[in-house]
Amino acid sequence: MKYNIYGSRDSAVLFLLKNKNIEINKFIDGKISQKSLINFNFADQPRSYDVLPLKYAQKELKKFYTIVATSGNAYWEVKNILEKMGLVEFENFEFYGTFKKKFISVTYGNCNAFGVRDLLLSNNRFAEKYGFYPVEPICELNNRSTPPYKNGCPMLFWISAIYFCTKT
Repeated sequence: MKYNIYGSRDSAVLFLLKNKNIEINKFIDGKISQKSLINFNFADQPRSYDVLPLKYAQKELKKFYTIVATSGNAYWEVKNILEKMGLVEFENFEFYGTFKKKFISVTYGNCNAFGVRDLLLSNNRFAEKYGFYPVEPICELNNRSTPPYKNGCPMLFWISAIYFCTKT
């Protein structure tokens, strides 16, 4: 299966380093105005991919599932743009941190809870199954920081203000 990658900067590169076998259709970038190329070198095998500006990517966004490889804060902006285009989160696109994860984890707490999240993610066995949805610390929470729970989200367990939910 081919995927679009929204973003062509640091987060996208990190995602690709961890997912070398993923088949990429196109890169999409809302910060550029002209089509360009992006080059990666995996194990001395150079690969080049088209990078489309968002305004030229509507057909690709509807045809291929899109992984949004951006920072957590930028994800909210991209999410709003894609939803205005008629795309649906988890049906047409999702944050790269939850891609191919069995469970979605939500860090809901002050900035101290994020240290626990990072500690959990440093464990490879944990990181294979759990992906974190990009929610801001409660000192910064607002209406855009509410995670999407379709048909409810069963809480599996709660550790230091982190919720673990099955992916719906």
